[in-house]
Amino acid sequence: MAANQLVQTRIDGAIKEEAAAVLAAMGLTVSDAVRLLLTKVAQDKALPFEPLIPNATTIEAMKEARKGKLPRFATVNDLMADLHGVVSENGKNRTLRERSAFREGATR
Repeated sequence: MAANQLVQTRIDGAIKEEAAAVLAAMGLTVSDAVRLLLTKVAQDKALPFEPLIPNATTIEAMKEARKGKLPRFATVNDLMADLHGVVSENGKNRTLRERSAFREGATR
């Protein structure tokens, strides 16, 4: 099949340069990558990857992660306890997050 159609697109220059460097390390050009993508889409009648469309909960979690607002655990057992929700400490049931918040408040 003759390659005689031209495809043009606008993209941020920094993204283009970064992608071009990655592709060059693979021995490909940006044009090669676009050709591969469009060929795969035409063959499969779908994108070759699942686009990420995060819901509101996921977006909030990503924002918290970027700010470093993530729970930290000393042991795998602490992580697993948090995943299961409740730990017992001094006769009181608390989640590990509640326990951490309580301890941080007590040390301030």
